[in-house]
Amino acid sequence: MLERIYATIALELVKTAEELPEDFVDCSWPEWVRRDDDHKTAHCMRTFVGEIMEAFERVFLILDGLDELETSALEGRREQLLRDVAVWQKEHSLSIFATCEFEEELFMLVFDGYDAMDISPDQDNIGKYIEDRLSTLPRETLGQPELPANIQQKLKNSAATNFLTARLLLESLSGLTNELSVREHLERVSGCGASLDAAYELITQRINNQSTGRLELARKAISWTVQAKRQLSATELTHAVAFNIDGTRWSRENVPDIDDLISCCSGLVPIEPKTGEVHLLHKTALEYFDHNMKDWMVTERDIAMCCLTYLQLEDPGDAFLQYISCSLQEDERYLEEWPLAGYAAQFWGLHARESQDDLDIQNAVLRLLGVRRPLSSLIQAPVESLRTPEGHYYSSEPSIALLTFFGLDQILDLILKKEINRACSTLDRQIKSAMELAIGQNHIEVLKVFFTFITSTGRTEHTRVFCTTGIMWHAVNQLHYAAMEAAINILVPSTSFRQRTLDFFFDHSIKKKNTSVARRIAARTDFSISPVMLREAISNGLAEVVEVLLQRSDMDPDGVDELGRTCLALAAFWGRKCIFDVLLDTYKVDASIRDASGETALTLAVKEAYRDDSSEYTHIIQRLLQSNHGTELHMKDRDGQTLFDTCSPQWQCLGVSHAVTASGNSTDVLELLVNERDLPVNIPDNKGKTPLIWAAMAAWHPRALILIESGKDVALNVADCYGRTALFYAGKASHQTDTVDCLLAQEEIDPNIQDEHGRTALWYAWDIDSTYISGFTKILTHNKTNPNIQDSRGRTILIHKAECSTWALERILKDSRTDPNMVDWTGRTALFYAVSYHQQTVEALLLHEATDPNVLDLDGRTPLSHASELLNYQAVEHLLRHPKTLVDISDKSGLTPLDYAEIDVNCEDHMGETPFECATRNLDVEVMRLLLGRSDLDSSKKDIRESLRRTMEHHRKCRDDESRAESGLELLPEAEELVNQYLIREVEGEYILA
Repeated sequence: MLERIYATIALELVKTAEELPEDFVDCSWPEWVRRDDDHKTAHCMRTFVGEIMEAFERVFLILDGLDELETSALEGRREQLLRDVAVWQKEHSLSIFATCEFEEELFMLVFDGYDAMDISPDQDNIGKYIEDRLSTLPRETLGQPELPANIQQKLKNSAATNFLTARLLLESLSGLTNELSVREHLERVSGCGASLDAAYELITQRINNQSTGRLELARKAISWTVQAKRQLSATELTHAVAFNIDGTRWSRENVPDIDDLISCCSGLVPIEPKTGEVHLLHKTALEYFDHNMKDWMVTERDIAMCCLTYLQLEDPGDAFLQYISCSLQEDERYLEEWPLAGYAAQFWGLHARESQDDLDIQNAVLRLLGVRRPLSSLIQAPVESLRTPEGHYYSSEPSIALLTFFGLDQILDLILKKEINRACSTLDRQIKSAMELAIGQNHIEVLKVFFTFITSTGRTEHTRVFCTTGIMWHAVNQLHYAAMEAAINILVPSTSFRQRTLDFFFDHSIKKKNTSVARRIAARTDFSISPVMLREAISNGLAEVVEVLLQRSDMDPDGVDELGRTCLALAAFWGRKCIFDVLLDTYKVDASIRDASGETALTLAVKEAYRDDSSEYTHIIQRLLQSNHGTELHMKDRDGQTLFDTCSPQWQCLGVSHAVTASGNSTDVLELLVNERDLPVNIPDNKGKTPLIWAAMAAWHPRALILIESGKDVALNVADCYGRTALFYAGKASHQTDTVDCLLAQEEIDPNIQDEHGRTALWYAWDIDSTYISGFTKILTHNKTNPNIQDSRGRTILIHKAECSTWALERILKDSRTDPNMVDWTGRTALFYAVSYHQQTVEALLLHEATDPNVLDLDGRTPLSHASELLNYQAVEHLLRHPKTLVDISDKSGLTPLDYAEIDVNCEDHMGETPFECATRNLDVEVMRLLLGRSDLDSSKKDIRESLRRTMEHHRKCRDDESRAESGLELLPEAEELVNQYLIREVEGEYILA
């Protein structure tokens, strides 16, 4: 039923879809949707429809007449449809418009929160409806001119506000041929009230007042329509009513005209124009005849006999019946000649189930199953498309398979008795397949027949009942307790196999959360329970199963697992509220028992409450706090953690990783402990971490705020075993700096506390300002912060940042309290490290401030000396441009920056000119003096000395000739002195005179 509804929705969606999802590629999808495969479940079709909905931005679905989808034959289908629609609404943009008769339970469970409108008709609507329909009645029925108005008023008063009642009352008037009978009928209508049952009773009385032939036709037509397993076509119904009353004789001459048949039913059995199917006027008609008219209708036994007889009406001498193989054309020919055969072949067993003890039914079934002709393919059709849960077809003998499918255990027993002495492996396989089918169809009585047959014939091993692929394990996999119980009671397996089967069955039911099966197994006296099973039941939240297990004498409620946790602790840990209440109230489990880690049920619940923001954990915690079941709220676990430490989620706790709680979790538990229980909030754990430190580590501002605003001593400046306070950890956050603000706002905060390495919170703070002002900036600008504190190696925060970062350096240098010339234990300033690590931007920043470029380290070296040695050309350039940089400072080894640079002072350029010649030509006396200070300066070359003399002569002439005067000639005397020093340098122990 639901499969067809979903197939219709799928077809309508695909017709209008402009583009299907990429993974939806199936050219044969229309055939796949239309194909009526029994193995295709509503779940598969629901998924199929959901995939198509991906192609639409929005889908509108109209569900008209939901109340029609809930009858005894369709039990539970409406709820399933609504659950599937809810899935579509959740996963896709789906809007729903639904109509149904008002049902309070349906509205509360399904439509709660939806917009609803009452569209019940009023008296005026009913009156107009009756007035319009009066014209359809025969003229002789209406009689005198004043009679229609009288009819309208009477029916209007009787119908109240129900269109269906009005229609039924109008139908009851048709066929009345004189005014007197009409008026008498109106009096009966007025006296019967406005209920639907009264209207149906009037219709039934009218049917009973017909002639005997028409009455019998109406009885059979209504009986078939009410009791049919699906809607019948008009042709099928005409053939169905052509039987005699007990279904043993059928005649083609008795097949009535469909219009006559419908007329006999007084409008209760109309024909659907589009499909040609007949159905009852309304679902209330089905309920009326099903509850009130069982004795009036044809019995289901007679309908079963009709089906069985109809399938055997074909003349055995017909050439068609002699043909061994059945083709599609032959089936079509047969169904065209015998239209009721399709329904009879599909549903005869369902009609015969309740009357299978009838001897005539048994004989008719045995005759039918013995038919050796093409008709057998039609009879076997109900089981041919069935598949096992693994997707395989059932391979069983046709008659056995059919009787198993329909649940006809008594007739099956008759057939199996004929096979009692037959030893055949083929029969064993057929029986095994049939038993799987019986489990799938939930026919336990049939299964018992098979088990009895197996036991009586000694086929236990041959049918592979107890092997891992046998019927017992098949029952376990299907969670079919009744099948397993029947097998155990009839086959009587060994004790070990019974226990193994029950263990596996119980474990499977727990994993599938099948409470009913698990409870029934747990209550068995031959089932040995283990503590592991109890833990599994608690883990899956099966409170009823846990209660049954704890009622057993062999189960200790205070027993512990390998981690030392009791049932109560496990229920608290997994947040199983109902199980927790049962354990605490009914079995008085001790809540103070600690596990191997020193944690109690309360500690575990508090810890897990911040992983899963659910009310169940809050309920468990409140119960433990209110009852004080031996719980010391200020106690520590093995790691020295209190409840407050647990309330503040941690990244690491003694090597055990814990997930940091998401920002959406509540703080109810922490507020409960702080404000209602009045506990101290400054107790450190074994690593010295206080609750405030744990909250800061998680960058979880709401919890830190609760602790600080509690008015209690939160140990604001207390450091952990690493010497770090809450401010250290709060500053690490890259975006959540509210905790830093909260801590710095406290008057007693000390931002200068040093850890085991001598570092303050500034060393660890995130220093990149983006959308948020970083924790580093907030700590640095605090009025108590000292930016010149040195760590254990004498380094300040400026030196630390100069090594690796430029983000915070500018902010540090702009702070008036910062001393850029402070040195570490090697005598080096921040400039040394910027030069050493090639931090060009840092070098530029430092040299623009009040930085001394000539500071000597412990080796007597300057930053320029280090830059020269490391060939940091940009640093050398920056330093030489600084006006205070000295280039001739010698270190303790007597080396200058030029020595470390390893410069060749005698090199020549492309013109053959040495550095000293170039400096002389430019009158650059500073460079000349530096070069003369070099011991490796070569002054022995005659061509260089001659070049120097010519250069000096040129400078003198320029000085004497005013027209050729050049700038810089005022340095000429000093330059002459330096050239003379060059010319008289000692070379190989001799003096060269000018």
